[in-house]
Amino acid sequence: MKFDDYISVVLTAYNSSDYLRMPIQSILNQTYRKFELIVINDGSIDDTENIVKSFVDDRIKYFSIEHLGRGRALNFGLKNASYEWVALMDSDDIAHPERFICELTYKNLVYNDVVFPDAVYFKECNIKFISTISGNYESVKEIIRLHGHICPGVIFNKDFILANGGFDETLGNSEDYDLWMRIFEKVNFVHVNIPLMYVRMRKDSLSRENYKKVKDTIYSIKRKYNIRYSGISAGWNEFFYGSRKKSRIEFRKHLKNPKAAAGYLVSFIPERMFNYIIDNKVVPRLKYLIYKLIFFRKHMKLLHNLKNL
Repeated sequence: MKFDDYISVVLTAYNSSDYLRMPIQSILNQTYRKFELIVINDGSIDDTENIVKSFVDDRIKYFSIEHLGRGRALNFGLKNASYEWVALMDSDDIAHPERFICELTYKNLVYNDVVFPDAVYFKECNIKFISTISGNYESVKEIIRLHGHICPGVIFNKDFILANGGFDETLGNSEDYDLWMRIFEKVNFVHVNIPLMYVRMRKDSLSRENYKKVKDTIYSIKRKYNIRYSGISAGWNEFFYGSRKKSRIEFRKHLKNPKAAAGYLVSFIPERMFNYIIDNKVVPRLKYLIYKLIFFRKHMKLLHNLKNL
């Protein structure tokens, strides 16, 4: 891809009019100006259409379709995209103004690249945590294989995705994870280690019922593609998506490893407490608090040294 090429931005919306104005505005505010914004109203019964039409910008292309579900709506968007490279945008998230500039200039993109940045997770007006992946390429890819943790703000080649089946239109959730696992051996994940997306944490998305549905769907996707894990990863796979009993069996095989020993002990946490930890993102939020504390102390020390010069 050449840096000055046009790209297509695909945004699907279903009954998200309370949040839709900010995602659209954040795309129109991008410093990279060469794009079309395809907004697909996936059968919403709220004020989605009026909100989209309130924007006067010839880069916006609006489609209103019957409610098909996110997978079908995304495929509809890909098939109606004018340009080879596509950026996805969720209807309740916010893109940093430099998102496209940073993603498109990170490297010379080729056919099978899938680019994704880090993300800031927020609720109302408060930042809760920053999601990032660290390590070399193989460790990052293994984390993706285990959890599918890719920020919603991806950019990829439309033809590459469609040639590999696009998004599964039969799934009620985790369409992205299904796609990444289907193309796992063909794709080159490009991680931009900069937080370029602000992802909204909504109450309805954090419900226990929704979490269980996502967990069951991901586990079924793993079986569908015959994804196998070895060592400690096998234990964590069962712990997060399958059976705690099976996770302990896997962890016991590697108890000399501190991470396996920790996993074995964690597997005894009562289900209710574990659900609370997952639902409220306790671990990443604690990491973020520690990060803020270190960052604050570091700069306070610097300020103190400057005052004493």
